[in-house]
Amino acid sequence: MKLTTMLIVAVLLSVQASSQVTRMVPSPPYPTIQSAINKVNNGDTVLVAAGTYLENLVFPAKDFQLIGAGIGQSIIDGNQTGACLSFRLAVSNAMEVRGFTLTNGSGELTPLGFSMERRGGGIYIRSPGAGLPPVEPTFKDIEITLCTADSSSAIYLDFAGNVKFLRCNVHGNTAYNPITFTATVGAVGGLTNPTFQDCRFANHHSTTGSIIVVETPSSFISCTFENSSAQGVAGVNSIVTGGSINPVFLVMKNCKFIGLTTTSPTSTCLWAANYVNTVIENCLFAKSSGGAIMVQAGVGNRTIRNCTFVDNQTNNVPSGVVAFGASNIPGTDNLQVENCIFVNNTKASGGVEEPFVSPAATTITTSNSVIETPANSAALIKPTFVDPSNDDYHLAPGSVGINGGDYTNLMPPAVNPSSILDLDGNPRVQFGVVDMGCYEAGHISYDSSAAGRVGETMGGPFD
Repeated sequence: MKLTTMLIVAVLLSVQASSQVTRMVPSPPYPTIQSAINKVNNGDTVLVAAGTYLENLVFPAKDFQLIGAGIGQSIIDGNQTGACLSFRLAVSNAMEVRGFTLTNGSGELTPLGFSMERRGGGIYIRSPGAGLPPVEPTFKDIEITLCTADSSSAIYLDFAGNVKFLRCNVHGNTAYNPITFTATVGAVGGLTNPTFQDCRFANHHSTTGSIIVVETPSSFISCTFENSSAQGVAGVNSIVTGGSINPVFLVMKNCKFIGLTTTSPTSTCLWAANYVNTVIENCLFAKSSGGAIMVQAGVGNRTIRNCTFVDNQTNNVPSGVVAFGASNIPGTDNLQVENCIFVNNTKASGGVEEPFVSPAATTITTSNSVIETPANSAALIKPTFVDPSNDDYHLAPGSVGINGGDYTNLMPPAVNPSSILDLDGNPRVQFGVVDMGCYEAGHISYDSSAAGRVGETMGGPFD
């Protein structure tokens, strides 16, 4: 009897595996993407041919693959009637959407106090609530563009789980409501822990608020934020309260922030709300203007490591390059700055901007860094860069900062130094040291008078 039971189970599993099917769109049984999605089972694949599909897709609680012909080929047009993709039921990372352009979505109506507003024009993910299974699909090679909403016009996540975004190009989306807090990504609520890797966020405009707001545990790895603007009004960021309710951990590693513009001191390039622990590493913040370049509200341990803040300009209010706000969370506010470069950051009214502005309770510790302040600017020997006019902020040969860092605390842990990479993806640890800032200079020279040893020069620093 036991052998018979085992045999029956084996047959059933075999039948289940063989029942996984591929559904083609368009085809006679599936003229639309939604018609194919409505029939899927776990493990199925829906293949979507090149073309434009005027649809607002709603996903069931099934783990399957939805694969398009590629960005710019398979286009889902939300037709300003809702989100392009809407997830409200539990799925795992095995639920994968790949190879699409999402455009012209207007978002889903979402409760906001006693009113409703539209969120998530491109992708809308909202679990029914805390304690229920998370909604955590995977998105690869996705373009999100020309979507609108009251807030979070490209992506909205709420109680979403470990959502993954890989090689996504998010650009040209607009949020328009006066209480908008981001034009790009709004990660709001508990249980949300998105990962963005090799993604681009560009050409966004937020009519009121920040260009990007992060309020939940999040990781941004090798992402670029560029050429976007936020039109702020006084006090707008006071509505960013999710972090004060759900203190979280933020990792931002090997990212670029270039050419971001804000129009008031309360409208920022990056607003990180009330994080208990934050690590920003190997990042470049350059040529942005407006309020503080980065604002961190709340209490906790923050680390800025091997980052370069250069050629930014704040408005006339002395808001600082990195600013810290008050918090409702009791505790101590600590900032550790390691192997960093803060130079050529100015005020619109003229003069050097303060690198940090913080409450008296904040403890700021710096090490192995070049930090320009109004007090030391005249005497400071600054690093020199290869071609800053063209955004090349590699340290020039012989510059201050070469070999000036300490790799002990770099991520991944220094027990495996060869796995630590700079913003270019090159090894950070060379000759047992690292450079300051987000790049390794990479200058290896040969000195014929130094017994043929590679890596040493008569004229100064080497790499």
